Amino acid sequence: LSAFCGSLSVVLIVLLLKRHFNLGVAIAGGLLAGFNPIAVFSDSIGMQEPLGLALLLGGLLLLPRQPLLCGFLWALGGMVRAEYWVFGAGLLVAAVVIRFYRKQALPLVIGWGVPSLLYMKYMLDHTGNPIYPVYWNFLAGTAGRWMQDVVLNAEQLTVQLVARIVLLVSLVLAGWVLWKRPRSALFLLLGIGNIILIGIVLGLGKYINGYITRVLVDRLLAVPYGYVGIFLAIGALYLLPRQGHRIAGLMAGWASVLLVFGASQLAWVPLLNYYEPLRPLWDMEMELADQVEFYYHGGTIAIPEDRQALTYGLVRFQGIEGKNLEGQMYDPFSYIEGDPFQDWQKNRQLVWRWLTDHNITLLVFYDGKPQYEEMIRREPGWFDYETSAYRRAVDIYQVHPGDLND
Repeated sequence: LSAFCGSLSVVLIVLLLKRHFNLGVAIAGGLLAGFNPIAVFSDSIGMQEPLGLALLLGGLLLLPRQPLLCGFLWALGGMVRAEYWVFGAGLLVAAVVIRFYRKQALPLVIGWGVPSLLYMKYMLDHTGNPIYPVYWNFLAGTAGRWMQDVVLNAEQLTVQLVARIVLLVSLVLAGWVLWKRPRSALFLLLGIGNIILIGIVLGLGKYINGYITRVLVDRLLAVPYGYVGIFLAIGALYLLPRQGHRIAGLMAGWASVLLVFGASQLAWVPLLNYYEPLRPLWDMEMELADQVEFYYHGGTIAIPEDRQALTYGLVRFQGIEGKNLEGQMYDPFSYIEGDPFQDWQKNRQLVWRWLTDHNITLLVFYDGKPQYEEMIRREPGWFDYETSAYRRAVDIYQVHPGDLND
């Protein structure tokens, strides 16, 4: 699905560029965006971004003829990732502001607003927060609730400065697009918005505290890199040929596009250098998935929240459905303020309810995780130790909480 949506996004980009500019820009933009190594690699690892981007681009293609369906696709895109919810809302506001779409404003708002309100009601019922994904995405990535306070090193300070400059330039460019209001405004603003987000996260937020060089070839930058290629195609094959000699301009434009395309393929070198050494870790994750499946006899497995490869292995190779996996980010300990064991008689009810309501039958967690080890010590009748896996770094327990009053 991820690879399909990534390919679909390239097709939509080509169609949108041809609509707003010309065939040459469409071909060049599709070439630079579609063969961007970061995007190609990211689309192959099963992440959500390609689906969200395809929905947003699909909505743009439907304007101005199908505003209701356009808004609906933008709302669906927002349900894929928190930042795409923000992008969809931003596109909606921009569409209302831009004079081309004033007649479509009401169906756009209805198409986006109704499913978004239903989604917010769902979030409210299940999490107590109607904007749960955006709230926690902000706290985690920008406000830094999950980031340690560290002294930034020289590389981090340099990246932070560059991000702030990029943010400033992007804000100016977004303002110019809203002022000039070209027909391609919404398409351009989607890309500029992605770049603005990166500028905020790395330039103003605490995400920079955890920055490492690998971020430069990470999926976080796949869409911004793709849009840089699109902007180059527009400048080289639409704006440049209009400045004088058309043929000379086109020749220079295509030369620059092909030069950048060739240079961009060099990104495969650092990309593979970063990920090739991780193959042994992948093999270990698949071995862990084998062990977890061996002890699984139905129900739900509570797994560590940061083990995407384990999740993939359990679903793809062990045949365990995603609905039977529960990330430990959603356990009660993540939301209890202070020491959960100071008032264990009260909090044990929350934990028991979590285990029973989600039908958790297998608990897989890092050896030494204090909340879980203390929980097992206090409630030995709820758990049976099975084994230690992953070089004794992960413990596996059977879970049978029984009656709360036992």
